[in-house]
Amino acid sequence: MVRLFAAACARGDVAAAEALLLPTAAAVCDGFPIPVGFGPGEVARLAIFLLSGQPDSTLTVEQVNGTPGLVLRRGGRVVTIAAVTCADDRIAALWFVLAQEKLKFWNA
Repeated sequence: MVRLFAAACARGDVAAAEALLLPTAAAVCDGFPIPVGFGPGEVARLAIFLLSGQPDSTLTVEQVNGTPGLVLRRGGRVVTIAAVTCADDRIAALWFVLAQEKLKFWNA
C-alpha cells in the first residue's frame, strides 16, 4: 500500500493516490495543532505537493516509527518524512515531519 502511494506521489498522480486513501483520511504536519488535510482529495494533493520529486530528490519507503513510511531526500539529505497509518487495506493518516531540527537523526 505504502509503495503504491509513494509511486503515485512521485508521478504526481492525484487519482491513483486518492484511490489508496480512506474516505476519512487525514494529514497532519509538525508545527500545526490540527490536521491540515481532510479526505482523499486534499490529502493526496498535499502529499504530492510535499513529496513529489525534483531533479535531485528521491522518495523511498523506509521504517518510520516501526512501520512503513515515506522519506524524501534532496541532494542526499532528508527533507520530509511521512509516518503512515493504514486501516482496512487503505491509508488512514499521514503524519508529516518537515522541521529540520526534528530530522537531525535522519541526517546524522
